[in-house]
Amino acid sequence: MSKSILLLVLAQPLLAAAVPAHMAVQGRLTGLHGGPTPGPIDLQLSLTVDSAGLQVVHTEVASVVADADGVFGAVLGASAPLDGELVAEADELWLIVGVEGAPIGAPLPLSSVAFALHSYLADVARAIPVAGSEPLPCTGASLGALYFDTALATPRLCGLSGWISLVGPAGPAGPAGPEGPKGDPGEPRLTIDGLIGGTLTGDLTVTGSFTANGGSVGYPKNPRVLFGFTPDLCTPSHGDTYYGYQELPATFAQNPVVMATNDESLNNNGATWLRLRSVAPNRFGLRCNAGTDAISWMTIDPGSHVIDGKMVVAGRTASIGNNSSVFFNAIFPTNPVVLLLPDESGDDNGMSRVRMIGAGATSGFQVWADGNGDALQWVAMEPGTYRRGRFRWVAGTLTPTSCSDPCNFTFPTPFSSAPGMLLTIQDTDNNGPTWIRTSKTTPTGFSFRWDSTAGERVHYVAFETDE
Repeated sequence: MSKSILLLVLAQPLLAAAVPAHMAVQGRLTGLHGGPTPGPIDLQLSLTVDSAGLQVVHTEVASVVADADGVFGAVLGASAPLDGELVAEADELWLIVGVEGAPIGAPLPLSSVAFALHSYLADVARAIPVAGSEPLPCTGASLGALYFDTALATPRLCGLSGWISLVGPAGPAGPAGPEGPKGDPGEPRLTIDGLIGGTLTGDLTVTGSFTANGGSVGYPKNPRVLFGFTPDLCTPSHGDTYYGYQELPATFAQNPVVMATNDESLNNNGATWLRLRSVAPNRFGLRCNAGTDAISWMTIDPGSHVIDGKMVVAGRTASIGNNSSVFFNAIFPTNPVVLLLPDESGDDNGMSRVRMIGAGATSGFQVWADGNGDALQWVAMEPGTYRRGRFRWVAGTLTPTSCSDPCNFTFPTPFSSAPGMLLTIQDTDNNGPTWIRTSKTTPTGFSFRWDSTAGERVHYVAFETDE
């Protein structure tokens, strides 16, 4: 058969990056008479790196079928692996074609086409057409055609198996590089604005307050406001007298104004009055006429303040007696809620009970007292809800029906837990109860007891702590 065949061969690289590599071979088979030889015919295809064909680097058999014009196509590397690196790095490359074990003609030089597959593809890539899909059918007539597929973002080439993507698999990741030197830690931060996560170590000084986990913490100044609920504050001392100290969780810049109310929720049987015995920036002391279940208390900087947009005034008025008047240093927009506490811190001898009398006013109030006193501690504030630091409180007034044991009241809005209660009597006709104490407190309301059913109005502050 070999004596009746003429062969014209063109070799072209198909794939440089994929493994195994491929090389397209096209040729024309004719008989000695010049007519086509359709086949099938088994061709022995060999690659050498020298013109004499002595150093063969690849051999494989390809069964080809020519078309009506005798044109056939084959792919080196299809039936036997082709070493792409060897082909790409060869200085010269020659193709030997054989039929039935005998070579046909001399080796064909391929160095101009396939001596460097990477260089070939780089040169061709600049000129290949761009398309979003196959621009023409991949047949024997279009073998070796190239285009860049914009949909796949890769070049494609027409081979014997159809259009081939010229992108190999990703190589293995290299080892991580060395860690760079640590930078200068810089100056200590003066603020923590924008800090997300992390840990603060060492000493931390906070001026004012800050918010954590949705709740406020700390005890902000100007004004500083503190509340508390202390069991058994008044205990027996020196026979029939009862005293107790309350240490404050934060220190004031000066002596605070103190408010306190007796709580007899356990047995509704105990002290009926209490008064201030001593006061300091970090604590205060009370005297009671009997033992107590607990004491609700409040301390605040003296002076005029604005808290939550509402007016609050706290003060200490000296030399108070029956029918004495107290005037605010500012005018309230409406009659305020007023809390009172007798102050006998001078000599522990004098008034023990006090109440508001008259209709009340935006500029001050008048009091009834059971004797002359060293002073009267008082706080006046607009009705409403307040927040300051970790404390929340509600100030209001109520007009109970005829009751004494006990009187019940429901809060307009429930608290999250049972609040502490501060209470003061307002008796407009100066003919009614002289003392008041809490007898039960729940998140939804409280009960109180006083010594007469003729009471007219109660001023209250209910407070809780946000932790």
